[in-house]
Amino acid sequence: MVSRDNIVKAVTSYQNTQYRKGTAEFSVYSAYDGSTITIEISCHNLNFKSFWGGEWLSTWVVDLASASVSGAIRVHNHYFENGNI
Repeated sequence: MVSRDNIVKAVTSYQNTQYRKGTAEFSVYSAYDGSTITIEISCHNLNFKSFWGGEWLSTWVVDLASASVSGAIRVHNHYFENGNI
């Protein structure tokens, strides 16, 4: 049985192994009727000394009735030159 608490534990483990400490956050919530669980992950990396910054935003929807997962990922990055901050 898939539960929100089990997903939170799994995503916490994933976050701790795949992202640098302090750069990522996530949320897990279920639909009012319990038919889906949504997972959102956000990661922001900034390195102004090396003139770049970026973010990762993803949303995953687990449909419990059909046992399917769908999602979307948005990546935004920016490189700049010295003096162009």
